[in-house]
Amino acid sequence: MKKRMIISTAIVLVLLFCVQLIAKPYNRIAKRLVVVQGVVSDTNGDPILNAEVRIFNISNVPALTNDNGFYHIQRGIISSGFLFIRVSKPGYTTMTKTNIIVSPDGPFSFVVDCTLPFAATK
Repeated sequence: MKKRMIISTAIVLVLLFCVQLIAKPYNRIAKRLVVVQGVVSDTNGDPILNAEVRIFNISNVPALTNDNGFYHIQRGIISSGFLFIRVSKPGYTTMTKTNIIVSPDGPFSFVVDCTLPFAATK
């Protein structure tokens, strides 16, 4: 009885070890650091300060543009998929950029510049 239990435990441990060996390469690839940066400006080419840039597939925490309209978002993303970026600022029309493709074989760094038109006044 004890011998059978020891053998069963040993088999389970060997199987767990094999699963870890197989899964280890996938874990390194599964989560990659994605960097999205760019400049947000108005239709005159002037930088927009404190525009809110959100990348919904990575994080709901927005980045704000600096004095030069520059933003930089650095987050982890799992495997592959699409990025959806929304840029907004009161007084301007909100812009959404979709279908930015992230794939394991492709780049994980993107430059996304945005031009926000002034919002129409009533």
